[in-house]
Amino acid sequence: MELFLISPKELFSKKQVEILSNHFSSMKFINHKNIENYNYGEEEKTLLLDPDYFDWKLPKNFFSKIKNIKFVCLTTTTASYVDEDYLNENNIKLLTIPKYSTDSVAEYLIFLMFCLAKKLPLQLKNDNRQEFTNKYLQMELTGKTVGIVGLGNIGNRVCQICDGVGMNVQYWNRTKKDAKYKSVSLESLFKNSDVIFITLANNSATRELITDELLNSMKKTAILISNTGIVLH
Repeated sequence: MELFLISPKELFSKKQVEILSNHFSSMKFINHKNIENYNYGEEEKTLLLDPDYFDWKLPKNFFSKIKNIKFVCLTTTTASYVDEDYLNENNIKLLTIPKYSTDSVAEYLIFLMFCLAKKLPLQLKNDNRQEFTNKYLQMELTGKTVGIVGLGNIGNRVCQICDGVGMNVQYWNRTKKDAKYKSVSLESLFKNSDVIFITLANNSATRELITDELLNSMKKTAILISNTGIVLH
């Protein structure tokens, strides 16, 4: 089986390249400028894909042009940018890297929470001048209620950190988890939380889960943070 790495070669160490080469009949690094016009041949093949090469969008028409794909390997934990339905319909196995960036993503989300709670963007915009007005009044997080939407690896790690900070942790998940944190309805979570983290996988089952009604039910002072961006509601 052949391996096509649609990814920068410099991301792989010499040892990693050596290990990969021992498991495939041949391996080729494809420059992002040649992705569409490259001749991938007729043999059975595995594709290893870097999402940056595709602007994080991998439609089915990309795969349909390449014959005999058996495996698609992603360099991320998420597969939200791939047409999984097409891969399943064509018996192409999809592989990701589970738990690869759990701590990194969770820590970044917590960093965003502190930045917003302590009004860091406004402080920087104001050249760090001290102004004791409501505009610059900070939120003390200890004792506040935090709601986590989606208790996967990242959501669970966010829970642990918030618990350590002294926050009251509650969560909503599509299936109830055996966790020490309080499980609540989605409506209750949005209505009663001071900080909300959305740590769901981005797929067809979750894409329209967060409605305008839920957002409008939030406290006016609440902070909403997701793993794809932040919103101060």
